[in-house]
Amino acid sequence: MGFEMKTIEIDFVCGLVERVNTHLIQLARPKPLPANREALFQRFEESNDWAKEQLRSALYEQYPEVEWLDAEFEPDKLSPAALPETYWICDPIDGAIQFLQGLAGWTTTLCLMEKEHPVFSLVYDVERKEAFYAYAGAGAFLNGKPLHVACKPDLADAFLATAHPSFMREDVEETQALLKASARIMPRVFALRMLGTVSLQLAYVAAGRLDGYWEYGHDLFDWLAGSLLVKEAGGTVSGIRQDSLAGQYGDGVIAANAQLHEKLQLILNAVQ
Repeated sequence: MGFEMKTIEIDFVCGLVERVNTHLIQLARPKPLPANREALFQRFEESNDWAKEQLRSALYEQYPEVEWLDAEFEPDKLSPAALPETYWICDPIDGAIQFLQGLAGWTTTLCLMEKEHPVFSLVYDVERKEAFYAYAGAGAFLNGKPLHVACKPDLADAFLATAHPSFMREDVEETQALLKASARIMPRVFALRMLGTVSLQLAYVAAGRLDGYWEYGHDLFDWLAGSLLVKEAGGTVSGIRQDSLAGQYGDGVIAANAQLHEKLQLILNAVQ
């Protein structure tokens, strides 16, 4: 392979993402909010497509050996044999509703993949100018400082987070699973919240701000960047009933330190 992960320059990548996000804020906030969901989605697509092209072209110019995989919302169309050797996965606006409503908590996520494995990831929170990034085998960092997951062993002391499906009316099964799981978990933990995007909440687990995170679903692309952060910060990441994330064949994600992860998985496995 003609590309090495160590050639990724975090200053270049963060600077690029920050410049794109600065313009995205200008695109979104001066305008009145649309009156319906269809108009909201149209505005999102316009902003998202613009940002994606800015990131794609700049990354190609800097790293021409790395391909761009434009398949975020269609993971079922991917097969391992069809994947490039090395490629970028990017979600320019992770947290569309927060972005369009003028709220904090949206991020840009970028992940460098070698076949099916993330080897570099970035979750960038433009509002707080926080860059969470990780290199496979080399650790996780926040603005250059090493990250470590929290060390709490007991659920009674744990501050956890989760997320509901993006389209709750359509994703009835996952919504019901979330409600049942929350009813089991809430009496056992210190606190449970929903905080921003999935990628940002996983970054908070890596930073020890959250003690754990779980989510039902099949959105592997939403989990890749954050999962590498958690693993490189010393945490454990898996599916709900599996030891690894398995994309459309999986059932969700759990991320925490090893002790809490085991306890969460036992509870979530019991949800029918």
